[in-house]
Amino acid sequence: MSGHDFEVEKRGRYDDPAHVTYGDLLTVREITRNSLAAVKLERWDAADRSHKRGARGPFASFEQMLTIWFLLARKRRPLTMFAAVALLVYGIDERTREELGLDITGLSPDQLCHRLRRSNARMLEVIDPYPCRRNRLMTKEEFIELEAAVDWDARMIKEERLRTVVNAMVLATIPKWVRERHSGDIVQDATLVAAYGKQGTKDSSEFMAIEPYGGSYARHGDHAPERAPGPGQRTAELKGYGWEGTFSLLSSNDPDRERTFPSLVAGVNLSTPGGSPGRSGIHALRHIPEAGFNIGKLIGDRAYGNSPKSQDYQVPARRMGYELLFDHRLEFWGQTYTFNGAVILEGNVYSPAMLAMSKLITATVDRYKRDIDDPERIDETTYQQRLQQRARYLVQFRTGLDEQGRRQGRCPASGPNPTLTCPLRQLANNAVIEQGKTLLPVPKSKVPADETRGGLCNNKGGSMVLEGEHWDKHAMAGGFQFGTPEWQAAYNVPRQTVESYNRLIKDHSSFALAAPDRRRIRGYAAAFLFMGILVMTTNLYQLGRWEDPKIDGRGRGPFREPVRRRREHTNGPERPHPKDKKRPRARPAVHRPAPKVLVGVN
Repeated sequence: MSGHDFEVEKRGRYDDPAHVTYGDLLTVREITRNSLAAVKLERWDAADRSHKRGARGPFASFEQMLTIWFLLARKRRPLTMFAAVALLVYGIDERTREELGLDITGLSPDQLCHRLRRSNARMLEVIDPYPCRRNRLMTKEEFIELEAAVDWDARMIKEERLRTVVNAMVLATIPKWVRERHSGDIVQDATLVAAYGKQGTKDSSEFMAIEPYGGSYARHGDHAPERAPGPGQRTAELKGYGWEGTFSLLSSNDPDRERTFPSLVAGVNLSTPGGSPGRSGIHALRHIPEAGFNIGKLIGDRAYGNSPKSQDYQVPARRMGYELLFDHRLEFWGQTYTFNGAVILEGNVYSPAMLAMSKLITATVDRYKRDIDDPERIDETTYQQRLQQRARYLVQFRTGLDEQGRRQGRCPASGPNPTLTCPLRQLANNAVIEQGKTLLPVPKSKVPADETRGGLCNNKGGSMVLEGEHWDKHAMAGGFQFGTPEWQAAYNVPRQTVESYNRLIKDHSSFALAAPDRRRIRGYAAAFLFMGILVMTTNLYQLGRWEDPKIDGRGRGPFREPVRRRREHTNGPERPHPKDKKRPRARPAVHRPAPKVLVGVN
């Protein structure tokens, strides 16, 4: 046996270390220092321990611990204490170790592991809002007693510290040139961050899960598992147990053109699955405008659009300056909501004159919710024609969002660019008609009745402030009418981008967010911190492989060639729906038995 082989054999569980160069350390440490995360942690730790005297500092400083975890993630190694020890003992040379500032002279790997574990626990203690025993299962009675004794003010403070530190580190990976090119659009999505070890607890068990603050994650809806009428029975398909990670990704400036900056996540949050997707989304968003980013549209799927409580998501997002663009759940298709005379239908604000146009109101229902053999079902061409007719009734926005999330709207039959001619606004329309512009007439029989008229019909000039419960809950960004090709592009392209990012960061062969056995330090704070570090690593990977497209004088990329997705090859371009009994296929299915290959017996 050679000397090298003997040395490797002695390492035992510290074998296969990550190898880090001097340059790797400098890069990682610069990003960590730019985030000021360690400075914040040390200040909070000093405040928490101000009443204690003679406390000894940790073996590894907070900056050193963050740097070690970041280095392991950059090398795509497990974020475990054994991997950290192997890195320090066998993965770096003396010069790099001295630059890191850790003196491990005379320490065995096991002794170093013990000291690093204590240092990491000291760091997590500063930002852990949910501390509890993790060396054994807690009974449900013990957990109830633990929660009853919680200092809620201290818990909220540590939750805010944790979000602040992780988001500051994530933002430190986004260079200035990306911030300058980004116009302000953000797309949000949530994914499962699985807990390591035992799954959730059963109703019949007297014990809590090993991660008592986690939860079951379902595949559909808002990711909250639904219970069946029977005791302890669940109806929603469960995907796993852990937490719900929410990502805020920088969306493309123009869905019809190539991106001019890479797909990067700028904000994150970790929460209970299905607890409140809206509040979690806001926590993953609010650090972005605070960091000086531009503000544009906020794009999300049905878990965010039509949120049950607009105060959790829509209202705070609009107060930040974001206009919302989201998909609508089926129960909101064809539903109208009237406020002060204006009408909201599928996220868009219309003149009350459209209430008399039943075919325009039910266009989406007639297109997607009816059975194929239903005579009321319409094809895509008819659907788009009805949407074009709807557009004539759209309320025109005069201003952007104010500090309260409100907006100034104007009747489509008034102003310098009307789209309707209404008997109530006849004088205002005459000048436009004389210029040769064709306006859609509102017959006298379709004019809103006196009791249904509001500010759009009664106010001089036809303008009114758009606000109230229905505006807060349902209104979408101006200029994007639900169901049109423009809406499809503005919504689908960012959604595909964030799904691709999720797939990349969860890939077991790369950053492995979906592999909980590569993050073996328990607790919500550790899971949140490690998720943030993996996001940072993914951002750096996206930056490293980025190649600038040919940008024109206005800072735009070339036009993007549309690529058909796999489901469009099989199901056609139409939107699939569960009620569709038979969907058109690109080619007939051919049933062939799979060839059998015997393995392990040859």
